[in-house]
Amino acid sequence: MVNADPRHTHGHLDFFRCVCGPRAVLTDPQAQAPYLEERRGRFSGTAMAVVLPGSTAEVAAVVQYAHAQGIAMVPQGGHTGLCGGAVPDASGRQIILNLRRMRDILSIDTLEGTVTVQAGCRLADLQQAVEAKGWYFPLSLASAGECQIGGNLATNAGGHNVLRYGNVRELCRGLEVVLADGRVWSDLSGLPKNNSGYDLKQLFIGSEGTLGVITTAVLRLVRQPRQQLVALVPVPDIATALRLFGAINDEMGEALTAFELMSDFSMMLVARHFPEVVASLPLNSAWSVLVELSRPGTAEDLLSSFSGALDRSIGRTEMNDAVVARDLVQGSRLWAIRNAIPDAQRREGPSIKHDISLPRGQIAGFISELYPLGIGDGVANRP
Repeated sequence: MVNADPRHTHGHLDFFRCVCGPRAVLTDPQAQAPYLEERRGRFSGTAMAVVLPGSTAEVAAVVQYAHAQGIAMVPQGGHTGLCGGAVPDASGRQIILNLRRMRDILSIDTLEGTVTVQAGCRLADLQQAVEAKGWYFPLSLASAGECQIGGNLATNAGGHNVLRYGNVRELCRGLEVVLADGRVWSDLSGLPKNNSGYDLKQLFIGSEGTLGVITTAVLRLVRQPRQQLVALVPVPDIATALRLFGAINDEMGEALTAFELMSDFSMMLVARHFPEVVASLPLNSAWSVLVELSRPGTAEDLLSSFSGALDRSIGRTEMNDAVVARDLVQGSRLWAIRNAIPDAQRREGPSIKHDISLPRGQIAGFISELYPLGIGDGVANRP
């Protein structure tokens, strides 16, 4: 799609204001500023307008008009991405389409175990709403307070709990999408079994807005875990971390929710910029593993199984230094370390981000090849 002729800008803006309302079309540079720059400051651009539709019908009208007029659009969610994909170019002829006004939770179906939600809803708001009903939406991201469901789906987000629950693709039961020409495709039945033809929603999940703009989703819920264990385990090397992973997987694989491997460098950055987060925790190991387990049964059973896996896989020193949360509050504090790493990196200065998937057996060799190059000081999650 080519950029629009700037001579017609006022007419375009008038149309967008007519559809979405005058306050939902941002042209003032100060009002636009939060939408124009990636959060680390590495990518920035300018836009004809930031358009904030309030319904699927408004999205469809804006997209149909932009398609007809040759106006390039940049779909944008919570703007938490670090790849520059949600940032406009420098021409000033593109529009940003942000769905933050579309943030309603439309229904929570406790019989089906699903939630129907608009794409602009923040992940944390969705999680709080379903937890109040005794359910749990297991997508877990450090940016939960800012990221939006539409962006999670458009990027096929994985998050901390991908080991147990899969990417968000596995949590999606239905979508409503505005296509590139403004037509609306909708399948919000939410049925767990549907063999009536192509599963078209899968085309849009992970497409990053290139095939259409997600406006509504039906998402699968699970029951809240009855027992949960969170622990921070220091390990001397990646091989030991993989042995620990294997022991936990053998002993209680159905309970393994998250397994995050963090380098001493990333922990040092957190200590430097957020010292209160790591206060009183052991930071003298080359690597640290953050483990989360959850399953029915007693807390004692969970702790006993975890202790057995530790005993079989790591040294006595590391086992003695392991920190096991006694309750949900302490568990949240351990997770705060992992979640603080991106902000600590941002405060430290420019960094290069990669989200790389490897077979477990290749992780140690891959990182050992990168380290001599000065690359790889960060988080190796979900081995």
